Amino acid sequence: NLHDMVLKDIKLGLHRCRGILSSSLLYPKQIAKVLHALRELRLERTQHQLYVDELANLRKGERHPSQLAKLVISKQPFPKPIKKGTTVTGADGEHEEPTLVRLLKAAKTSCTPQSNVRATILSNDTKKGEETFSGGEKPLDSDHYASFFDLKFAKPTRLNIAHLFFEVNLKFHHSDETATTKTVKSGPSEPFVVITNESQWGDSEGELLRRSVFTDCESVTWEHLANMLQVHFLRSTRQDLAEPVRPLSLNDLNYLARARFNNRKRVHKDDYDEFWKWFGLACRRIRHQIPFHSLWMKGYVFGFISREETEKLLSDQICGVFLVRFSETSAGKVVISYVKHNSSSKENDVAHLLLAYGPREAPKHLQNILSQKQECTHVLQLDVNFLQLGPFTRVPKEHCFKDFRTSSANHVPLASQYEMDQSILP
Repeated sequence: NLHDMVLKDIKLGLHRCRGILSSSLLYPKQIAKVLHALRELRLERTQHQLYVDELANLRKGERHPSQLAKLVISKQPFPKPIKKGTTVTGADGEHEEPTLVRLLKAAKTSCTPQSNVRATILSNDTKKGEETFSGGEKPLDSDHYASFFDLKFAKPTRLNIAHLFFEVNLKFHHSDETATTKTVKSGPSEPFVVITNESQWGDSEGELLRRSVFTDCESVTWEHLANMLQVHFLRSTRQDLAEPVRPLSLNDLNYLARARFNNRKRVHKDDYDEFWKWFGLACRRIRHQIPFHSLWMKGYVFGFISREETEKLLSDQICGVFLVRFSETSAGKVVISYVKHNSSSKENDVAHLLLAYGPREAPKHLQNILSQKQECTHVLQLDVNFLQLGPFTRVPKEHCFKDFRTSSANHVPLASQYEMDQSILP
C-alpha cells in the first residue's frame, strides 16, 4: 500500500545517505547536506509512524484513535563536550543553532500543551532531583517548536557520557468532547560530556567521536571516519560545517590515512584509539590556543604534513623560508622547518626545530621563538582550500606574527638537537 511505499522510500534514502558518507571523501558543505538529509528523513520516518499507528487504531475501533503525538529533537549542537556554566548554543561558534524540540502529531490529533517542554539529563553521574542545568524549560510556540537557546549545565558529568531527554504534558481533545492528559516524551539527544575545565576536552571529544563513528560496529571505512572526523574537527575549531574557513583539506586527510592508518581501507576501533592519542593533542592546540588558532585559520600553520613532504616542499625555496607543522612523533608538539645555508656543502639544507613545550605552553612562545630565530625570515603561507595543497606565498614573519608577540623578553629553551641528529624524526 501507499504507506509501505513511503516507508520503503524513506529507508532507501537513509541507506543511500549512509552509503555516501561511507564511500566518498566529501567537501564539508556536502557533508552538511548529507547530515541534514539524514536528520530530515528520520523526522519523516517518525511522522510516518504516527500516521500508520493512527490508521491501525481506527481499524481496531479504538475509542480515541488519535491520541498520538511525539516529541522529537529536530536540531541540536551535540555530540560535543561542553564546559560547565557555558551556554551550549554558540559555545563553538556564532553559527551554532539552539537545541530545537518539535511536537509531531497524527493527522486527526488535537491537543494543547499543559506545561512547558522540560529537559532532563541522564548520565551515570546524575542524581534524581539534582539541579543540573538552567534554561531547561521552554514553551511550545504556535508552530509546535521549543527552542532551548540558553541551556547551561551547572554540574559536570565527571567524564561520563550524558544525554538530554524532553517531555511535555499534553491535553488530547476527542471527538466526543472529552479530553485526556498525558506526558509525551522524546528519545535521547546525541551524547555529550559536561567538563570542568579544558584539560578534560581531549578525552571527552575522543570518546564522543569514537561513539559517532563506531556506532554498532568494530570497524568502518576510512572514508566514513574521515567525514566524521571533519565534522568533529570543524566543531572543535569553532567553524561552520557548511561554510568553514579552514577545514581539514584533502591533502591533510590523505596524510592522515597514509601516516596514521597505513592507507588501510577499513579502520578498527583500536587503530582509532592510537590515532586520537596523537591527533587529539594537535586538535586541542588549534582549538584552545587563540594565537595558534588564528595562525591556522590564515594558513600560517601547515599542520599535517610529513617531514619528507616538508623537505621536498622547501627544497626550491630561498634561505630563511620556514613553515610550522605538527611533530609526527611527539604528539601535540610543534616543529619549525626552515631553509638554511650549509657552509660545508655550500648548498641549502632543510633544518627541523622541535619546540620543547607541553600542549599548554607553546602558544605563548612560538612568536617569541621565531623573533629570536634570525635564520627564519619568511613563513610559507598556504592557500586554505579543501582540494589542493597550495598555492604558497612567502610572507615576512614580522607581518604574520606581529599581533601575537608577547611582552616577555625571557629566552626560552629550544630542542636544537633535532637540527643535528637526523636519526630523530620530529
